[in-house]
Amino acid sequence: MPPAAIRARAAPSAKSGLGSNLSDFEIHSCAMMPAAIVYVSVHHGNTRRIAAAMAEPLGASLLSVEEAMSLDGQSLDLVGFGSGIYFGRHHASLFELVRKLKSMPRRCFVYSTAGISWLSSVWHRSLVQQIRGRGSEVIGQFNSPGWDTVGPLWLLGGLHRRRPDEGDLLRATQFAREMSAKLGGAPVVTPDPSSKMLKRC
Repeated sequence: MPPAAIRARAAPSAKSGLGSNLSDFEIHSCAMMPAAIVYVSVHHGNTRRIAAAMAEPLGASLLSVEEAMSLDGQSLDLVGFGSGIYFGRHHASLFELVRKLKSMPRRCFVYSTAGISWLSSVWHRSLVQQIRGRGSEVIGQFNSPGWDTVGPLWLLGGLHRRRPDEGDLLRATQFAREMSAKLGGAPVVTPDPSSKMLKRC
């Protein structure tokens, strides 16, 4: 696996003559590993936004379920599977994908967006079990609140309007860095909420 690419901005030295505006040390890293993130985002684009934030630090391909049907899992170090939560579980197309893939990656993670996010461990259980049943290790799980207007909720404007927000996207980025670190990729660097860390390498 190629080493992680790291760009750093260091504190100025007396010899450099650089201004004091470069006194803060900032690291932006991208784990250069074969990875893919599969998403199903049906109503408001909630899950796709989370998936895109995760793809940045992993350098991962971002794939819809349809695009992922031809995925060669054995050629990848890591695959993430995620969607909104529909009646207590991930979207049915994710289960179909996991069932039909010719080969699964050795490691996966599961993520979701949901109106009731604190039950994510329950919502994730079925998909996690199916992935493990295909012989893959699930190395992490992530959930973000998402704007939910299913059923009568739309009459009230839904739950978690304007979510995921910037804080949720930063959490998703940090989670992806943790997944990278588990695979020996880029070091985990907690993003500064005041800086624009969600930029492409």
